[in-house]
Amino acid sequence: MNRMTKILAISWALVLPTSLYALAEGLWTQLSEAPPLFDSIDMAVDGTGALWLVSTEANKSVKSQERGVYRYDGNSWSYMENDSGYYSNHVFAVESAPDGSIWTMNLLGLSRYDGSRWENHPYTDAVADFSQGRHHLDIGQDGVVWGGTNNAIFSFLDGVMVKYGLENGLPYKENVMVYGLASSGDGKVSATFIYTDNDITWIEDGVEFIESYATTCLFDSDAWKITYLNRITQVKEVDYIFSSIAAAPDGALWCSYESAFWRLEDDIWQPKYRGDYLGYSAMSFDSEGNIWASSRNGIAVYDGETLTEYSEKDGVPPGMIVAICAGENGVVWAATGEGLAKFTPGGTAVEMETPVQVSLDDVYPNPFNGTATISFKIPERMPVSLQVYNCAGQKAKTLYSGIQVAGSHSYHWDGVNDHGEKVSSGIYFVRLAANNTSIAKRMIYLK
Repeated sequence: MNRMTKILAISWALVLPTSLYALAEGLWTQLSEAPPLFDSIDMAVDGTGALWLVSTEANKSVKSQERGVYRYDGNSWSYMENDSGYYSNHVFAVESAPDGSIWTMNLLGLSRYDGSRWENHPYTDAVADFSQGRHHLDIGQDGVVWGGTNNAIFSFLDGVMVKYGLENGLPYKENVMVYGLASSGDGKVSATFIYTDNDITWIEDGVEFIESYATTCLFDSDAWKITYLNRITQVKEVDYIFSSIAAAPDGALWCSYESAFWRLEDDIWQPKYRGDYLGYSAMSFDSEGNIWASSRNGIAVYDGETLTEYSEKDGVPPGMIVAICAGENGVVWAATGEGLAKFTPGGTAVEMETPVQVSLDDVYPNPFNGTATISFKIPERMPVSLQVYNCAGQKAKTLYSGIQVAGSHSYHWDGVNDHGEKVSSGIYFVRLAANNTSIAKRMIYLK
């Protein structure tokens, strides 16, 4: 049953840029605050330009309220609560539809948000096996929703869910994982797989290997067929990332494999550009047809002729890029387990001033009865902890704990503690710990 949604703003509502990095082609902006970023991240942009992010961690010790669906409208983040009509906060993937709506693939089924309300669609028994593996979601120009799990690929349209498996030409059997899924503009769908044979192993120089194959399959109207099959060398017990796959604005299907971009032409994959770890974990097209993909050094952009790379020194988040999402007007989002950044085209090169030491600004406003702004500066990338304590020395709120890049950072506190409860009026202290430096500032909270 459809219910009106309730989008709840979380306590760290306002998000300010951490640092700006100006390049000839555009400007990277790192966000000082973002939802919890785990090892599995997916992003999409809806028809209003808002960013949707899902973050999933297999570790069961992670609080369930930290997983789920988040929406960023350019000023603040909102979190989709279970009681808002949304299905489940155990979410695997998110995708935008041609009509601007948002779809998610979660533990219980598919969910669609049209801007005002959620529609939930449960899985059929044949599809709902989420014990392990990767999960992918894509929506074609024809409105068909495609999902990939560890035991099947399925389509969904007008309330009907259809499963495709081994009997339909897909290489599903034991130890098969889907690694990518994309639909073109002409009804074709391509999927990438890795499958292994645990009975065939060998040892080379003391290292145990396992027989593995990389495969792509193409769905055209009513049948699947294998379009690429290659034996790969895989170290046993190590997860081999096959590739990313995406559809260009003209509907052409592209994938990355063996550090190259490939284009599907007449149902045959043709290599177009070879590089270094291209598309190893993420790939997306912008509206101009440029490929944005993860690379060894950060992010690579391919315009069909040349390749441009951005690294951490350009403002790309530290760590391995696990999700890239290209929105409208050339805006691109990139995420790692350590940070989230936005690329805006047309930036003008400016010389950025780097702080010479760790510093913590005075809280503003102070006293406050709504939200206080807490800003600090660091001279280089380093571990940072920003926490609020009461007069008894008890921690009330952790505003940030992790790695931050050099520059100015701003956070906000609205008097809510780590348990989601409003604290009492009184004197509090915010403490910044960065490397071997510790600074505290006094503030007064009034209800």
